Amino acid sequence: VEGRLGESIGSLTQSELRKRLLERGMTPELAQKVVAELEAAEFARFSASAAQAPEMEASLARARALVGELDRFAAKPLED
Repeated sequence: VEGRLGESIGSLTQSELRKRLLERGMTPELAQKVVAELEAAEFARFSASAAQAPEMEASLARARALVGELDRFAAKPLED
């Protein structure tokens, strides 16, 4: 995501990230997918239980599809 935007997003909250993605020209649907997948990854990272293989495979499939969509996204330039 940072590569497509050309800016760091690590310090943004989910709400701030969604707003930034929309400001940079991302569709609301794609912005929601990005935020949701990042949220799911963060939850899994800090989850006390290990994810099951089917859950990990589904997550990987979603991430691959999302990367494909992001590859077609061209961010609008940053406004001053």
